[in-house]
Amino acid sequence: MEENLYSQNLKTITHATFCFENEDHTLGNCLRCILLQKEGIEFAGYTVPHPTQAEINLRIQTTGSQKNIFIPPSSIVHASQTRYKHFKRFVR
Repeated sequence: MEENLYSQNLKTITHATFCFENEDHTLGNCLRCILLQKEGIEFAGYTVPHPTQAEINLRIQTTGSQKNIFIPPSSIVHASQTRYKHFKRFVR
């Protein structure tokens, strides 16, 4: 899995779009569900640009009104760690 910052609005750090290469709906839906459970996440969604491409674009938008603003890149890290913890419990 390769993670690249696809685009980010330079005026604000409350939203960003990430491009994951060699991934599909499996990772996209998993990350979206985990992100939406976090306080401060206003929107999380993903798209697959084309069915023949193994790539997803994940967009995260935070409320920006919290004392500790959830910066989108740290949200991705947290979601990935949560996904790994769930996977470890499933394997046992």
